[in-house]
Amino acid sequence: MERSSLALEVLMARRPESEALQPGTLPSDPYNHGHFKKWDFQVVLLRESQEKKFGIKYVSQQDGRLKVAEISKGGLCAEHNAQVGSFLPESMCFLKQVLCGDFILSVNGVSGDVEQMKQKLITSLTVHLTLQPEYIV
Repeated sequence: MERSSLALEVLMARRPESEALQPGTLPSDPYNHGHFKKWDFQVVLLRESQEKKFGIKYVSQQDGRLKVAEISKGGLCAEHNAQVGSFLPESMCFLKQVLCGDFILSVNGVSGDVEQMKQKLITSLTVHLTLQPEYIV
């Protein structure tokens, strides 16, 4: 899959939970700005077969989330990170990188059941992930 087609499938903004920013605005330091105290973001990863790996290693949490432990080189998630990591650091696109320590809140709409979430990550060709950055938990 070409990187440009993957870009069309990725939702391109982390969103604040309680307050939306006006279009075209971005705080100079989004990590320490009041708008970003609690927010999640979504990523869609597509693969042609189960042989191609998403490349996300995770640890189950007792609260029903999966914690990202490692992003494997050569996996689709690493490709996604390289693509969105090419944006300016102050852009919302740049913030859509999946990082070690982030929490997977849901996989293809399944949340709270880590076994079902893991099964979706193993068997699905397309995964829609809802993630929460580690630094806001």
